[in-house]
Amino acid sequence: MSESNGIDYKAKCEEYERRMGIGEYDPAKDAYFVLVKLLRQQSEYLKSFNLQSHIGGKPSEDGTFVRTQSLWEKLPELITKVKNLRSELGISADEQKDILKKAYVDTIAETRK
Repeated sequence: MSESNGIDYKAKCEEYERRMGIGEYDPAKDAYFVLVKLLRQQSEYLKSFNLQSHIGGKPSEDGTFVRTQSLWEKLPELITKVKNLRSELGISADEQKDILKKAYVDTIAETRK
């Protein structure tokens, strides 16, 4: 029995494994998930960005265009990094699907907050 005195030792052990980066928890794959999430957020933002409405004002008053330009200029580099990291970590197509599903679910959860 993993519970004694109201303490769930199995859950506690899993939490410690996650914190220390041992067991089934892999911090490198977690970092990959973060990059995928950032890439998806940037892509969604750029899809809705209207160039015409942000290009006419003074850059000193609204830096939205400059910051957004930085995003689209760095996007190919981030895509390459994500692809390379996936290959280095040996993430399978099934794992990739799971990661993308989790990223999608997290995006929906953030929207509902």
